[in-house]
Amino acid sequence: MKILLIQPSETDRAMIHLGLSYVAAALEARGDRVKILDAGIESRSEKRITRFIEEFSPDVVGITALTPYYSKALNMSRLVKKLNSECQVILGGPHASILTEDTLKEPSIDIVVRGEGDITVAELMECLEKNGNLYDVKGISFKRGGKIFHNEYRSFINDLDSLPFPAWHLFNMDRYLAKMDGRKVAPVLSSRGCPFKCIFCYRGPAAGKTFRARSPEKIIEEIEYLHREYGIGNVLFVDDIFTINQNRAERICDLIIERGPGISWRCQTRADCLNIELLRKMKKANCIDISMGVESGNEKILEATGKRITKEKLRDAFRMIREIGISTSASFIIGLPGDTKETVQETINFAKELNPNYAIFYAAMPYPGTELAQMVERHGGRLPETWESYRLMSSDVSSSKMLAGLKVSNLSEKELRYFLKTAQIEFQMGRLLARGETRATGIKNIFQIIRLSFVRAGSFKEMLRFGLRVMSDAFLFLRGRVSKR
Repeated sequence: MKILLIQPSETDRAMIHLGLSYVAAALEARGDRVKILDAGIESRSEKRITRFIEEFSPDVVGITALTPYYSKALNMSRLVKKLNSECQVILGGPHASILTEDTLKEPSIDIVVRGEGDITVAELMECLEKNGNLYDVKGISFKRGGKIFHNEYRSFINDLDSLPFPAWHLFNMDRYLAKMDGRKVAPVLSSRGCPFKCIFCYRGPAAGKTFRARSPEKIIEEIEYLHREYGIGNVLFVDDIFTINQNRAERICDLIIERGPGISWRCQTRADCLNIELLRKMKKANCIDISMGVESGNEKILEATGKRITKEKLRDAFRMIREIGISTSASFIIGLPGDTKETVQETINFAKELNPNYAIFYAAMPYPGTELAQMVERHGGRLPETWESYRLMSSDVSSSKMLAGLKVSNLSEKELRYFLKTAQIEFQMGRLLARGETRATGIKNIFQIIRLSFVRAGSFKEMLRFGLRVMSDAFLFLRGRVSKR
């Protein structure tokens, strides 16, 4: 069968979509002819996308989308049906897995794949090819005779080593712009699933709560392949918690040191999943950055997130990483349950205290299916007005549309909007006003942010718009500081 997989938006325009590449690899192993259309990379023009679809003339189209890009996924599905009403359109990803019923009410969507798609999609293609019974395919929902049917749930894949490598060859690798320290970067998934229950996370339906890992040997084999075939010099491990199994993380480091694939790498983890011996091993294996979600600088707010971490543990982790000489990245959330202007200021001050090399401040976003979304509704709060408004950063969408936490946190609308615009400014200005290494790091960080922002913008016009927004946010922050004196 001819199958077209579509990433419908410009999200992740610097990285290949690993989910689609794993599904594509499973389909190719079945013998299907597969193409991937990354609309954010290949084209944003409907005319060119239409020509691409017409020339390939697929039997089946699979589309993935996170909540902020769901509308674009629907536009793509409608275009496909307009070109060929007989083409089967399948939607997958976290949004469709959670809001399955609503998704299938859309006339242009025929089938929803719930959860992991690797095995499900391959079995579904076998069924469609042989005119089999859709009721026999686990993990899907579909329409028949105007009714929606939900098949039995499919268990998550435990043996990740049984999966083929992502179908890297289906991407035009030269079109992906991401570079770290001047070297081409590629994402690698070494595990799936996270056992923790943070109230703001909606990855569970797609990735699961049970930690499942690939063997260190398979991971190194993939890294060596990427380095050899595509000149990849920097790997970004996209696991939720890379070091949750510290013995496994050490084994990966040992293999990198032993086999010397010639790469540097980054990962994300939790503060309570690190120790000094492991960090030394990671440094020797050329780990150059560790990212952690800090979320809040207030102990009670941290507890309310369900993250099960303390400020003291976070302090210890950042201290150890700095002592070893690895760069750090940290993320923080504004508008969490119980947040006030005082607790948000605590968060900003805690960011300054931890002093990561990179920091970013997100809005508390009640994605569908999360406990945070349920809390918003229970407290009479407002959910974002459009799917496009489910963005984490005020630079991506007007902050006036990002007010979902208004009645869960104790921030007024004005306070929430202010902090969304100025938290990052205050953090960066604090570093620039500091002395010595902190100031130097801050200056370097700002140049890196500008460079990455230009890559993401993709044009001088978008970059200019970004610059004007930063200037207005900085003015708002300075005016606020003056008025408090």
